[in-house]
Amino acid sequence: MDNVLVARFDPSLGGLSDEQAWAFYRDVEDRVKNLPGVRSAAWGSHLPMGPNSPFNPVAPEGVQQPTGVMFNRVEPGYFSTMTVPILAGRGFGDGDKAETEGVAIVNQALAERFWPKGDAIGQRVRFTEGRGARLLRVVGIAGNGKYQVSVDKFEPYIYVLSRQFMNPEMTLFVYTAGDPAAMASAVRTVVKAVAPDVPVHEMHTMREIFEQHGLLPARMMALMVGTMGAIGLMLGVVGLYAVIAFAVTRRTREIGIRMALGSTAAAVLRGVLASGLRMTLAGVAVGLAGAFALTHYVAEFLDRVGPHDAMAFAGVPAVLLAAALLACWAPARRASRVDPAVTLRYE
Repeated sequence: MDNVLVARFDPSLGGLSDEQAWAFYRDVEDRVKNLPGVRSAAWGSHLPMGPNSPFNPVAPEGVQQPTGVMFNRVEPGYFSTMTVPILAGRGFGDGDKAETEGVAIVNQALAERFWPKGDAIGQRVRFTEGRGARLLRVVGIAGNGKYQVSVDKFEPYIYVLSRQFMNPEMTLFVYTAGDPAAMASAVRTVVKAVAPDVPVHEMHTMREIFEQHGLLPARMMALMVGTMGAIGLMLGVVGLYAVIAFAVTRRTREIGIRMALGSTAAAVLRGVLASGLRMTLAGVAVGLAGAFALTHYVAEFLDRVGPHDAMAFAGVPAVLLAAALLACWAPARRASRVDPAVTLRYE
């Protein structure tokens, strides 16, 4: 994903017929594959984790009630370009043509749902597009992936051969050896050389697509949880301050006596701070135990950080202890400035 550039085209906007469009696709793919720094290139109709994830009715042969399943029309090189593993059977090949038997590749989640006995290869599915339905032979099982957003569980997915299902708009996926964004200019040059009138709808890296669309729910969740956490931290600081301030007020005479008997202001300051930190440490210990026990529930929502990330488990207690010190400082400072003579005379 980090080394994939995507570019979307609609040859009909350049005045190309369906036949000319497929010639355009073949020519562009061949030329892009020969660019320096390009490992492979292939066509697909939809972006994984893009803004639109289409669903079509799909059912095993003989089953009347179809299931809405996400799909993608792809060309044979798609799986190697997008590093999607073929777990069983085969991928699409040059022998699969528009006039030959319809073929499909299902992901592991769909194979397990439709054929739980593990005999998906060779079965047929009814794939409905528009007003028509077509029986397709399952020739391969692909690995599961995230198709809408990063927090998704593995959903059923089916790949069909684009040359068997004509679609005017296609997306070029370019797998590069280096920074994919650096290949954007070269790809545009190729397109202009093949068909100057065909516009490039959009050109992004898959990392950009992932961050703009795939991570959107996770970011919204992080913002919500972060806001709630900040409010909780603020309330905790205010509450701890109030408890320590009340305790200092109640112990004013005791503190005055201690200081009259020789206790120093620094000792009083340390004692009040220690009292507040003991309560904080007890809360941190309970919180860490609960967080560690619940990490497997949030693991699927995490990106580029593990559920037992050492920095998170060390950083959060550090922030809480710093906040506790801040909350305790003012009452502790006030306690250390108690005048024993005034306190005892008042009492």
